[in-house]
Amino acid sequence: MSTPDPTAQAKAFFFEGNALFEAEQFEDALACYQRALTLVPGRPSTLANLGTTQYRLGRWTEAVATLEQATQADPAHSGSWTALGLSREALSDWAGAAHALRQAAALGAPGAPLQLSLALCLLRLQQPAEALKAL
Repeated sequence: MSTPDPTAQAKAFFFEGNALFEAEQFEDALACYQRALTLVPGRPSTLANLGTTQYRLGRWTEAVATLEQATQADPAHSGSWTALGLSREALSDWAGAAHALRQAAALGAPGAPLQLSLALCLLRLQQPAEALKAL
């Protein structure tokens, strides 16, 4: 009898988590991403989705820790940087949020919500000229 391939199992949990996330079943999505990471630790896309799910659940401190791992594992993933910035913003870490959101923008993350969040963080950091540039 052959043992199941952990990578294939992890991918199945990952895709199941994605479907649950889209259905806004965040607790169930979280469990799927965690199971995927136990099978294939450190996979950047799974870390990014886990962190984004933690953010959506309001678990911002957990999200920051997970998303920091995600950005280290794949520094070119703009979604990880965006979610990290939003999580830091939720924790009132304006400088950390601005840094992450700037990284996301530099990597081509889309649009207006990101720009607005960055501008608001810069205003809170008393940088009105930079805030205007962000818009």
